Amino acid sequence: MSNSLEDTRLAELDWLTRLDQEPKIEFCPWFPVPGKPGVKRQGEMRDLTHILGELNQRLRQAGIEFDETDFSDVGHYIGIVQWPKDYSRVVVFPVTGGSEGHYIHIAVIAPIDPEAIQKALNAVRLDSSPLAKTVDRHLGEFFLFLRRHQGIQDLALAKTFRGWGHACRIANAAATLLGA
Repeated sequence: MSNSLEDTRLAELDWLTRLDQEPKIEFCPWFPVPGKPGVKRQGEMRDLTHILGELNQRLRQAGIEFDETDFSDVGHYIGIVQWPKDYSRVVVFPVTGGSEGHYIHIAVIAPIDPEAIQKALNAVRLDSSPLAKTVDRHLGEFFLFLRRHQGIQDLALAKTFRGWGHACRIANAAATLLGA
């Protein structure tokens, strides 16, 4: 006879396995090229709000309940409107909130562009103000630049008050549907 914790774990694995068999959410449509059978061309990247709308709908259909907020677009704060074209990985992860609840982040890891880093460093070096003012004035801007162009780009955020386990369940489901 199995205990209820083991039954819960098996049911969770079964649910995640079924979800993994569903089609992944597409970030960019592919279209057939007329007159060239089997050849496709890449279309424009989809708007982030449309991808998140589809994700939230499919998560609800899979039984995910959002008690606080579903995934909302945070990429627009740094100028991201469409799903980024030049990313190497999609990441989805839960974190414990600073004061309460748990957040689930969706982000992409962008490739590193050494020329862009050098350009940003040169801009800081060219400033003739005293070092303290230079650091004070440019450090935040520089790190925002690096985050946006050289590493993790935050795209979306959800929040739950139902505990760490629920945050992990949301993150697992979202990662599965996004093909992370």
